[in-house]
Amino acid sequence: MTDLRRPATVPVQDTVPVQNTAPVDGTVPAGNLGDGTAPGENSARPRSLVGLVKALAADRRIRYIIVGGISSVVYYGIFSGGWLFSKGHIPYLVMAVIANFLNGMLTYPLYRRFVFRTTGPWVPGFLRFYVVCLWALGFSFVGLPLLIELGHVPVLLAQAIIIVVSPIINYQMSKYWAFRR
Repeated sequence: MTDLRRPATVPVQDTVPVQNTAPVDGTVPAGNLGDGTAPGENSARPRSLVGLVKALAADRRIRYIIVGGISSVVYYGIFSGGWLFSKGHIPYLVMAVIANFLNGMLTYPLYRRFVFRTTGPWVPGFLRFYVVCLWALGFSFVGLPLLIELGHVPVLLAQAIIIVVSPIINYQMSKYWAFRR
């Protein structure tokens, strides 16, 4: 007689053959994870730290943020170093021009090689890039006096505020104009 209180057990096979379809790059194909994507959609998820780093490095926006952060530190270093070294004898707008030009010269190779991965003639590319830098300078020319003269914000803090706001617009100008293909 069978005990009805206890469910019947079904023998389970010890091993189930599985076809390995994972790519070599450390990601798992989309549509196979119950992640809401259909097979063939391009939203592979990293499976390892190396895969995550590769996926992030492949994203131009992430590269832009990293190089933009470097650029901001370089610019602010030049601006604040010059401002502090001159003890305010160089007007802050002149310091902004100096920092803008030097920063453009120093960071153009990073944007060209690592962010936008462009080739071609350097000089025309730099000139287009520097027009974008001039926009940032124009933004500083408007923003700094407003913050410093009208808002009574200290010079170095005012420049830091400008630095935080301007990359959003710079990315769009760089993407669609300076580094267009």
